[in-house]
Amino acid sequence: MFLLLRIAILSVIFIVLLRLKLPVGFSFLALSFLWALFFSMPLLSFSRSLFLTIFSFSTIRLYVVVYLIALIGIMLKQTGEADAIVESVSRLFREPRPAVTILPAVIGLLPMPGGAVFSAPLFEKSAAVFSLPPEEKLAINYWFRHLWEYCWPLYPGLILASEMLDVPVTCLMASQFPFTLFMILLGLIFFILPLPRIGAKRDGKVSFRDILNFLLRLWFVWVIIVCSVLGGVDIAVALALISLVFLVMLLLRKALSSKLFFSILRDAFSFEILVLVLSVMVFKRVIEASGALDGLPAVLSALGLPELFILFIIPFFLGLVTGVNFAYIGISFAVVLPIISGNLPLAAFVYSSGFAGVLLSPVHLCLALSKIYFGADWGKVYKLLFLPVLLLIVFSFIFLLVR
Repeated sequence: MFLLLRIAILSVIFIVLLRLKLPVGFSFLALSFLWALFFSMPLLSFSRSLFLTIFSFSTIRLYVVVYLIALIGIMLKQTGEADAIVESVSRLFREPRPAVTILPAVIGLLPMPGGAVFSAPLFEKSAAVFSLPPEEKLAINYWFRHLWEYCWPLYPGLILASEMLDVPVTCLMASQFPFTLFMILLGLIFFILPLPRIGAKRDGKVSFRDILNFLLRLWFVWVIIVCSVLGGVDIAVALALISLVFLVMLLLRKALSSKLFFSILRDAFSFEILVLVLSVMVFKRVIEASGALDGLPAVLSALGLPELFILFIIPFFLGLVTGVNFAYIGISFAVVLPIISGNLPLAAFVYSSGFAGVLLSPVHLCLALSKIYFGADWGKVYKLLFLPVLLLIVFSFIFLLVR
């Protein structure tokens, strides 16, 4: 019980820090220190976790990936490709509302950290006609970027769940596909239908040439899929390759001066994002090193809570705390595996419960980076996301009962 009280106090402190407008990266660093203090983590162990995290290859690689995503976003604008992509997708529909869903959904096929920021520049272009506040931009782009995590086999969380359950990934995909459909439905109801309907953007039917043009404009998406996912090339290398291609495009158009080159490199760097990436990684390392969550299942069981509630709260809380599918699946599935083994509907329920936590997690890089990119307010963002995520949770309970 004392474990839950300490976690609750830390959660309240973190919310207060955010409400006081402390940058989210520094809020996480403060939370990491307080977590170590609350759970009696030795100073030497905390310092070691801090050092190993900041200078680890995985942390440096993560920041490189995030930096390259920002760099590509800038060059999409500099080369005029962002405008061309938005124009190509607008030719496929009579009004702009579908376009704002298509671009983040397509980018969502790419399993990459901070992927919502990758689609953000394109989304912003397509949504410019609506003059949306920052929070609505964030919510729409963020929501449609994450449609496929239930059923797209390139996401490592789905593969890990398949391995832990010892079932073919295709079976898990089929079992969880209704969640993707329901998430699309929620996105349309809460985010797209309220947008004003704007007059026709095109006349006549969509031609094959229009579709082909749209697909070719998204060449960098297919390059990442082929290189990093199917070809086994590190995603950082794939992003670097794409950045190089954009630079060559600017050179060929004689639009790249040395001044512009260094300006692009400088603008892609953000100290706030650097601190955020480092602090999120430090927070996760401190949680693991402290071992604080190891006793969570036993504490919940001792309270005499219903089994179904425990199957929900453990993955949800782990998703909320870690913000990473791979992490909550690895921990929560290991804990509840004796209960859900061989029961795909129950496994889908646990998976969906954890993902609901991830969607609301301030540690989730997509959400945290998008907040910085759009300059959104945390409170207003959560007001937009809370009800759709709550309905997603309700759907997971109903889905389990009818199955």
